Amino acid sequence: MHPVHIDCDVITLSESLAVVKASNDF
Repeated sequence: MHPVHIDCDVITLSESLAVVKASNDF
């Protein structure tokens, strides 16, 4: 398992959460 790959997954999850929060604002 590559730590970098895990970091990318975490970033993707964070971006997804940010999109969901933005959608909830509207």
